[in-house]
Amino acid sequence: MLYEDKRVTSRLDDTQRTQRLSLKNLFLSYEHLVPIFRSLKLQNSLLDLNLAGVLLQDEGVKLVASCLENLPQLQSLDLSTNNITSLGISYLRDAVIRLDSILKSLTCLKLGYNPLGNHSLDSLSVLTSRVMSLKALSVQHCDFTNDHKWNQVFLCLDCVEILEVAHNELGREGVKCFLGHMLPNKVKMLNLTNTALKKEGSITAEVCEFFKGSRPDNLTHLQLSGCYLKDVDIQRLTGVFGLATQLEFVNLSNNPSLSVFTLREILQGDVASMVEMTGCPNMTTHLESVFTDDVVSKMNIKKLHTLALTLEEGKIDIERQLKAIWVEIWSVESILARGPNGMLKLTVKSQYSDFWEKRNQYL
Repeated sequence: MLYEDKRVTSRLDDTQRTQRLSLKNLFLSYEHLVPIFRSLKLQNSLLDLNLAGVLLQDEGVKLVASCLENLPQLQSLDLSTNNITSLGISYLRDAVIRLDSILKSLTCLKLGYNPLGNHSLDSLSVLTSRVMSLKALSVQHCDFTNDHKWNQVFLCLDCVEILEVAHNELGREGVKCFLGHMLPNKVKMLNLTNTALKKEGSITAEVCEFFKGSRPDNLTHLQLSGCYLKDVDIQRLTGVFGLATQLEFVNLSNNPSLSVFTLREILQGDVASMVEMTGCPNMTTHLESVFTDDVVSKMNIKKLHTLALTLEEGKIDIERQLKAIWVEIWSVESILARGPNGMLKLTVKSQYSDFWEKRNQYL
């Protein structure tokens, strides 16, 4: 514990200089948290507070709430992975109701990987309505489910540019609720990974309806991994992709119903700079019949420079076919490389060195 104390002291000392405090993954006891938050009340110029993985639990959130009025310039608050329930979030809610002036500068709120559950949605509604400067909200893996009256949930997300709701069983109504309170032309990053329900099917209709009639000029990242997508869904989504002129990364992985026709759609549409389609085993079957010489020769790819697929080791013929398609597109710039878990990466020389860093960042 002495070692942890030294690390805390060092970070608190640095706060005066950096205006940032990260206690990430220090696993502090409540007894250690009390003096830390007492000292934070004197840090009225603090901009960034990262408490991810500290194991605050609900009582620790009460300490966080107690010092917020002394942090008027706070822009980023990370409470991820702290075993916080709806009770803990209610302490934050009560704080913003009691003191209207707090969190007015907050632009980023991270609550992911906490068992908040549907009971926390009322508190989340209050928080988003009071924190009007919020641009990034992360609530992935928070035990939200479709078993809720989502049409009665009001979330004020007008200014939100980055939304992460991945790994919540939202279903169509839950996804519709979150998207319905956002402005499509403001969204930059949207992570809907594993939010669809198998019994309902994909959430394509909700995504397309959200972007309908708008120009998503700011959209750079769209993640639809594990959303029960089929080829027909991709055909509908390419309309969105085509309007998103700044689109850098699309994640369609772990949608096993997607086939080689989706691969053709992605290549012909030149939809984004990077496209992740691992975990889609049918993507690389019947390549010869779909990617005829005529089809490949007419592809005019200017944006797409990296594809990630799954192909088992030993599939020499298929790998050779993929290489031929990629070489036809990128000529001497083309590179094929193996990654973990059967990944086959099709990329170009100018992007090869930073691919893994970017991929981890996007995922």
